[in-house]
Amino acid sequence: HDVVHHGTFDSGHTYYLKDKSQWRLVTMAWWNFPALLVINSPVGFLVTWLTGSWWSMLGFMLALSIYYGLYEYLHWCMHVPATRWFQKTKVFKWIDQHHRIHHLMPMRNLNVVFPIADFTLRTRVARAPVETKKTAA
Repeated sequence: HDVVHHGTFDSGHTYYLKDKSQWRLVTMAWWNFPALLVINSPVGFLVTWLTGSWWSMLGFMLALSIYYGLYEYLHWCMHVPATRWFQKTKVFKWIDQHHRIHHLMPMRNLNVVFPIADFTLRTRVARAPVETKKTAA
C-alpha cells in the first residue's frame, strides 16, 4: 500500500484524488484491519495478563479499532477534500500539513491521527525542507 499510495499521491498537486477510479489507493486493503488486530493481539494479551481482566483485551481491541477507523476516515478526508465542517479547523489543518510533509519525506511524520509517537520517536518534521537554488559561480 505504502509504495503505491505514495507513488500516486505526492505532496504537491497530486496530493488530492483526481481520478475517481483510484479511490482504492487512498485507503488500506480490506485485510489490513484484521491483520492489524492479529499483529497487535500479543500486546492485548500482555495487558490482560498484567491486569488479570479480559476487559483489558476488549478495551485494547476497541481502542485499536477506533484508532484504525479514525485513521482511515481522516486519511480519506485529507486526500479527498469536501465541505466537511472539521476540515476548516486548525487541528485538522495542522494534521493535514503533518501528513503532507510525510508524503514529501515518507520516513517522517508517520502518525496521521495522533502524532504523539512522532514527537516521542523523533520522526516529526515541523516544516517541509526548502530547496535552495544553486547559482553558477
